[in-house]
Amino acid sequence: MSVTFAAVVLLLTQDNYKFYEQIASVDVLQGKDVQAELKVTDTQVNALNKYGGMYNSVAGRLKDGYQKGQVSKGEFDRAIQDAQEQLHTQILLELKKEQVVRLGQITLQRAGILAILNSTVATQIGLTEAQSKALRDGIQKTGREVAEVERAAKEPILLKYKAMEPKSDDEKKKLSESMENELAEANSKIQPDLKRLRKSFEDLVESTLTKAQMETWKQLKGPVFSPKKEG
Repeated sequence: MSVTFAAVVLLLTQDNYKFYEQIASVDVLQGKDVQAELKVTDTQVNALNKYGGMYNSVAGRLKDGYQKGQVSKGEFDRAIQDAQEQLHTQILLELKKEQVVRLGQITLQRAGILAILNSTVATQIGLTEAQSKALRDGIQKTGREVAEVERAAKEPILLKYKAMEPKSDDEKKKLSESMENELAEANSKIQPDLKRLRKSFEDLVESTLTKAQMETWKQLKGPVFSPKKEG
């Protein structure tokens, strides 16, 4: 038994399965690297593809009905949510319990520290309402600051090119490419500021949670998922 699945079996004895069943993402399961980590069999893959195809058909019909005005936005949203929940249930039933737990761990790792704001995760960690509010306020503040950094860096570029009037399709294409290059350069320059803001929120999390809660969060994420790079 691998180290990873030995840790998963330990978690199963701690009755955490229901938690992982709730937060495991079927979207994350689409990755070939994740399927390899979970040792998903060909039979399971066929089942996942079958249920995925069924969901796509249902979603397609619902979207078509909504666009034709046959159902309201509220009815469409509820029907899509029901279909997603059914897909989630069907796919997890095809997996072994240890696979579901590992999928849940990887889901948390992919979501990162923001997963703590999920109500299911917050309950599992034991966050108080005061702690949850502090973190929600913190991420909202960080979000506003990130948006301002990005606006300040990119808005002048967008306005500059918006004011230009290309005289041909060729010139329009060149201007578009030039704008994309400038936006990419601007994005690269603001990375230190964005990293600082992310670190600020991480520091808030560490100062808000108790040591026991931080340890629980670490344990819930399980062994670090490090997929092998091809080539």
